[in-house]
Amino acid sequence: MQKHWSKVISVFYVLAYMVKDSDPDGMDLLYTVSLERQKSKKPDRLRQHLNAKACGGRTDITLRLSIILHEYATALQEQATPRRFLGSFLKKKEVRPMSLYIFTDAVWQPRCNAAAPIKLLIKKLDELGLPDHQVGIQFIRFGQNQESIDRLEYLDSGLELSR
Repeated sequence: MQKHWSKVISVFYVLAYMVKDSDPDGMDLLYTVSLERQKSKKPDRLRQHLNAKACGGRTDITLRLSIILHEYATALQEQATPRRFLGSFLKKKEVRPMSLYIFTDAVWQPRCNAAAPIKLLIKKLDELGLPDHQVGIQFIRFGQNQESIDRLEYLDSGLELSR
């Protein structure tokens, strides 16, 4: 990704500017190479953070995507489970739909499987009776590596999902 970093930042900034008003709490910027998280309502602030970030190494997309999607699935499960307190039900914070944009060259560590955590999330959405539009995942590709292109095309249209 290092050789694409300036393009990543440019595309990120345009996309962040376009979606900045869709989340009243602000956008979350997460990385696949670390557990770091930035949150802001201002695309400029997130772009500055990206400009200061060093990029390198191969990603374990399975691990990081599993963590992100599991956190979200847990929040959905908690929202669906009624809680009682002193004889009354507590109102829970609504879990908003999630749009996840993954900027990648798809040159991941060997034996990574991005499909597995996606399939687990789809299963959870089915169990909870939630609509398809509850979660959107978009891989935004950088680079021309044919194996990576094939990998992302499979994730985009080759997954056999239960829906």
